[in-house]
Amino acid sequence: MEQKTIKIKEQVERERIAEKEISEVAEKQRILEKIEAVFDKLKTINPELAEEKRQLVIEATETDDIQRIRLILEDIKMNYINTRRLYIQTEVLKNDLKVFETLAEETGMLTEFNKLMKMSILNKEEVDNFIKNLLNKKRQIMAQERRRASLEKFINKVMELGYSVVKDDLMEELSMGKIVEIKTPFGEDYMLRLKYEDDGLKIMFVRYVEDEKNLSEYEKHKDIAIAKKWCSDYDKIKQLLSQEGIMIEDKIRIEPETRFYYINKRKNKNYKKATGYQEN
Repeated sequence: MEQKTIKIKEQVERERIAEKEISEVAEKQRILEKIEAVFDKLKTINPELAEEKRQLVIEATETDDIQRIRLILEDIKMNYINTRRLYIQTEVLKNDLKVFETLAEETGMLTEFNKLMKMSILNKEEVDNFIKNLLNKKRQIMAQERRRASLEKFINKVMELGYSVVKDDLMEELSMGKIVEIKTPFGEDYMLRLKYEDDGLKIMFVRYVEDEKNLSEYEKHKDIAIAKKWCSDYDKIKQLLSQEGIMIEDKIRIEPETRFYYINKRKNKNYKKATGYQEN
């Protein structure tokens, strides 16, 4: 009787172990299916992160440790939840960015725009900084265009008063920061020298001479009188432009009697080219 009882207990224990094993296998399969489903979602929104987590998925399929498999599921779930939140945020930010695509192209910032649009994860600070820089660039371009338009009108007014350009590409040269010259109606030795810088247009009335030291007082007084004619023309141009809504502000104005600018003919290539000057 006792022997029979022992056999029954052993049978019950074997059945219990078998049921447990079957249950664990079934549970493992259910967890693996969940892991696979979450992993597929993660791959869709962040392939790079999914690739980093692939080894965990492989580990889950190879181990029989249910606790470890559960931990792997929780790890992948947490990564997916966080990534999904960032993904939604990124999609919203990218939709906001799309509005500025044309502007980015116009301002030469399309490369930066495309770089942001290709990023898997975007944060608001990055987007805000890009938009801020983009709008600043646009304002700078618009300001440059307004200055260029004003400058062209200024040059046109100068030419209407009998002055003439030395080079046809004067505006291009000015925009490159080069010094350009305009012939005056007072003789070939008298020129306007212009240079465009960030703080505005610098204009200098000059006379080309062989040697300033050899000039008589009479010649110097005559030069000052001629320069004053330019000053008068300049004031007329300012008045005409103000009537068109273009205000010119003199940041620094040096009158001819305070200082007159002479340039040596022999040392200046622009003068030689413009006048055909030959040294004796």
